[in-house]
Amino acid sequence: MSSVGKVIIATFILTARKKLDGQTAAEQLIKDGITAKVDVIELDVTDDEQVRTLPFA
Repeated sequence: MSSVGKVIIATFILTARKKLDGQTAAEQLIKDGITAKVDVIELDVTDDEQVRTLPFA
């Protein structure tokens, strides 16, 4: 799928315990037609330290 001519109007921040799983999910979103930018961040939401140190928290 080419991104030429598409306008990105949003960024999705997708978190997953394993980055590879998140990347796989992001790829599926793109295949399904999502035109937003998708950033994947590794995050275990049961780990308070990881949640506190998120780059955008």
